[in-house]
Amino acid sequence: MEWLNTFHRHAANEEEVDLINLNRDYDIEVCERIARRHGMTFRIDPEHQTAFLRKQDAAPS
Repeated sequence: MEWLNTFHRHAANEEEVDLINLNRDYDIEVCERIARRHGMTFRIDPEHQTAFLRKQDAAPS
């Protein structure tokens, strides 16, 4: 699962990444936990089988 190590490295470094052809049955839950652990958001676009790891927006001052 080399892709998972790559995803985890992106999350740990707070780097945004798009994931294509995600296995929705397994991968999504794991990716959501990793993203949350690193203060990032993870959302999916099921229509295009793509997911997005993004930095959380800073809270307004």
